[in-house]
Amino acid sequence: MQRKKMLIAGLAIALLIGVASAALISYFGQVKMTAIVKQAVLLDGKDVTEMPTIEETAKVAGGQSFCRYHWLQSQTSVPVTVLFETAYDPGLWDNEITTTYTTTITESSSYDDYVIDSQRLVGLYVGLTLNDLLAKDLEYTVDVTSNPKFAPNINIWITSGGTTYVLQAWGKDWTGTGPHRVTFSDLVSLVAGYGATVNPSLGGANTINGGHAKSYGSPPYYYYDNLDDLKLDWGTWKATFVEVRAQAGAAGGQVLRPVEFKAAGITIEVPDSDTFTTVTLQPGEFLPFYICYKFDLLIKADTYYIYSTVKPAS
Repeated sequence: MQRKKMLIAGLAIALLIGVASAALISYFGQVKMTAIVKQAVLLDGKDVTEMPTIEETAKVAGGQSFCRYHWLQSQTSVPVTVLFETAYDPGLWDNEITTTYTTTITESSSYDDYVIDSQRLVGLYVGLTLNDLLAKDLEYTVDVTSNPKFAPNINIWITSGGTTYVLQAWGKDWTGTGPHRVTFSDLVSLVAGYGATVNPSLGGANTINGGHAKSYGSPPYYYYDNLDDLKLDWGTWKATFVEVRAQAGAAGGQVLRPVEFKAAGITIEVPDSDTFTTVTLQPGEFLPFYICYKFDLLIKADTYYIYSTVKPAS
């Protein structure tokens, strides 16, 4: 009997041990994703953690006005429609201050200003070989609102093995206001331009011969007037950025605004209006714009804070 009790007790202990070791699992597996997220749209190259508010100052008198250059850059792979909102502190009774947003520019009369970012109309970050970029539409439409002079350039930054050059397709003189459509091929083949050069820097004085360029003068000035020759020399180089840029210099005084830019299979549309409050950015788009301020002649002397906010359109 004693032995039977011991066997029963031992069996009970074994069952308890079995129950303890047969605990249920709470899941079958786990995936840990570390996502490093960047802001979809940058204002002046900054996100809100780097520069929550971009501060500017100006001293003006009643009746005066001025504009300031800024730019947006899309870092996302989807289109983003943004809205420009304006607030004033102290609040206004009427339209003592008028704030507008525009992409319309007046080209500078200084040749040195060609390299200034405010001469850029629109741009796009890409990652294709030059051959692949040129296999797609590469063209722009601008609305010349007054003083027609020269077609803007199409510039492409190309790189290979740590070397970066700027391929510049030069716009030709034109006449007439209104919309003008220009293709990269037209610029290179002399239909709407003066050919293309390859330079060590934007607006650089010296040009580079890739082997198939034409030349004239002494020291020689190298240029391309044939797309096939251009692609033979530079087609395998990687294109990182392509833009439409006002010429400045002899084109000084021409007033124009971008309407459309097609590059790398993307179509960028800019409102064909002197002012706007919304715009849709395409993936990789670089869009310059101006904030313009106009002060009523009878505005009360005071310190005014004008807040321009760029936010997603709801």
